[in-house]
Amino acid sequence: MLKAGSLLYAIFVTLIVALLTMSILWGHYYGTIQIQNSIKRTQLENNIHSAINKALVFPDSLPYNQELVSIPFNDNLPVTLKRTHWGMYDIITGRAAFKKDSVKQIAFVGQMAFDADSLALYVSDKGKEVYISGNILIKGRCDVPTGNFKYAYIGSRKLANKQIFPSKMNKSKADLPKINEAQITYNQNLLFTKPESLPKHIELVDYLEKRDSVVVSFQEPTLVLSTQEAYALRNKTLIGNIIIISTKLISIEPSTKLDRVLIYAPEIRVEKNVKGNMQLFASDSILVGENCLLNFPSCISLLSPNVSYLKISKGSKIVGNVIQFQSGTTLSKSLVQIDADAEVQGFVYSNGYVQQQGKIAGSLYANQLYLKTNAGYYENHLVDTEIDFNKLPRAFVSCNLFNNKKQRVLSWQY
Repeated sequence: MLKAGSLLYAIFVTLIVALLTMSILWGHYYGTIQIQNSIKRTQLENNIHSAINKALVFPDSLPYNQELVSIPFNDNLPVTLKRTHWGMYDIITGRAAFKKDSVKQIAFVGQMAFDADSLALYVSDKGKEVYISGNILIKGRCDVPTGNFKYAYIGSRKLANKQIFPSKMNKSKADLPKINEAQITYNQNLLFTKPESLPKHIELVDYLEKRDSVVVSFQEPTLVLSTQEAYALRNKTLIGNIIIISTKLISIEPSTKLDRVLIYAPEIRVEKNVKGNMQLFASDSILVGENCLLNFPSCISLLSPNVSYLKISKGSKIVGNVIQFQSGTTLSKSLVQIDADAEVQGFVYSNGYVQQQGKIAGSLYANQLYLKTNAGYYENHLVDTEIDFNKLPRAFVSCNLFNNKKQRVLSWQY
């Protein structure tokens, strides 16, 4: 007969073996479930990407602020899409679910910059020819009155260094290419909105008084901060899904970090040496101080029915778009001034005057050019300037500046 100790030992060994076997089986089962869930989650993400890509090719198929259901593949896994404005760009939110698993993806969307000819310069035909003088470099298609440039002496200056390599020279039309007025109108409405009429907003001064850093994910509701007094953003870090609306001056100091934040105010002043990524909307003026760097995809916009003024000071660089649009007029007197040694990498669009003395790696659209020197004032004159579409990076995505342009994802938001 087996001793009692041996029997207990055999039972213990059997129990251990059973537990190990069950652990292996359970681990295999759990691992299989995890793999299946991972595959299904990847499939849901792919479905969202496919549905969003379809909406980018056919933007009109996804109206703003409406949830639409799309089935990108024949797998009966629907995707819900919703398009909303984010400044001069769009946000497309995609949701897909299977049983208890759900996926949400948020795409930051703009317009393709390379789906047409490489236009460097467009000046509307208002009956005045375009004159060039000094050191000039222009590369890309040029649409100007009469379809050609004229040479001019400005004071004692003459055409010193001519480097003009247009891919094509065309005679321009009387008006600029039509701007995306729906996008302009949306931002104008926010710009002229009174804070008390906003459905959900928080008083900016009180909210930021005890906070040095605010980060809001695009998975969360938008944080809207409003004020009716002049405010200086100093020693603050604001990142993500944040909108600031003011009825007075907003100034941004170099001690402040902004990332993807929207600001609406009558006047905006970006002090010297500011660095960040932001969209700025003003009705009266925007002044960008010296040696600032506004990273991609920044956008600075003057949107007003009145005369307005935008200046980019020397040493500053804007990677994105510069827009001035004076609504309700056929001949705007507003001015965009790009100083010498300033640079814009992207598109500059103004239905008023542009004083261009810096560098543009991209395109300049202007109703008329303007030049002020010690000798006087000149219309439709370019002196000592560089406009080179070929220097625009192929990965560049513009804001939604024009109508009927194909769109492209520039980043995914979290």
